[in-house]
Amino acid sequence: VGAQPGPGNLPPRIAELVAPLVVAADSAVMLLDADRKRLLARAAEALRTDRGQSLSFRVGEGVAGWVVEHSRPALIHDTASDPRFVPLPGQRAIASMVCVPLVARGERVGVVVATSPSRDAFNGTHLEALRFIAATIALDIENVRRHRVAVTDPLTGAYNREFLLQRLPQEIETATERDRVLSVAMVDIDHFRTVNDHHGTAVADGILSEVARRLRGWRRAA
Repeated sequence: VGAQPGPGNLPPRIAELVAPLVVAADSAVMLLDADRKRLLARAAEALRTDRGQSLSFRVGEGVAGWVVEHSRPALIHDTASDPRFVPLPGQRAIASMVCVPLVARGERVGVVVATSPSRDAFNGTHLEALRFIAATIALDIENVRRHRVAVTDPLTGAYNREFLLQRLPQEIETATERDRVLSVAMVDIDHFRTVNDHHGTAVADGILSEVARRLRGWRRAA
């Protein structure tokens, strides 16, 4: 038994534990954003993708979006025959899946989803097990969701100024106590206003998201 996971590590830790419990290839905990209009999850803590992009579904979109919209579970034996299923670019094959809502204090929080590359991988027993897990963790996950909403940018998922003000003094103190080097990088996107003016906010938002994704990849590789 290791140390207790911090708030930010709880969703990926739960996803890691869920997969073997229901004999799934992959699993994810997806949380609603601040407006409760979109489900979000980092690929690093969720369903595996080849490109490492964020997972994101509007409420009502895809199986996860349908589950959170209706607060009802979904047990899909063959995704090819279910119109609710929306494949993502670069996502590994998903032939069957089970998805249950997370509800805390009567409010929608998100979903827990498990997937398999094989058809008919899940049955009613797996569904009930996932529902039990979801009911058990819902309140803790809602607390995580609220914290994450407060310290991350809703577009890119990157940590915001509030998180920097909370975390940087701790990191400086730790580096000083342990006599370690601490690096802080500041990045500015050249000519970003021109991109926004000429190509619109949709393109500009895409660039911001891609820059954030690449910075996260650089940080993990460093």
